[in-house]
Amino acid sequence: MTDHTQRGTGSKVSIKLSSRELETLTLLSEGLSKKQIADQLGIGIHTVGDHVKQIYRKLNVPNAPAAVSKGFRSGILPKDSRSE
Repeated sequence: MTDHTQRGTGSKVSIKLSSRELETLTLLSEGLSKKQIADQLGIGIHTVGDHVKQIYRKLNVPNAPAAVSKGFRSGILPKDSRSE
């Protein structure tokens, strides 16, 4: 598990994503579909779905756009990882 600390709220909230969850969130932020993520990471689409569900749960969000937004706002995703 990787410990990512949320910033900007005055209090620190620990959000722990596994390295694979972080890879998945990064690829989601680049606009890839679950199938594209599965192909790029060499894992099954159902495994990607499981990672995505865990990301939503850990970030307390309902969908991918909200997860990506929270990832950038909280500092989990670095601002320079956005696609150019």
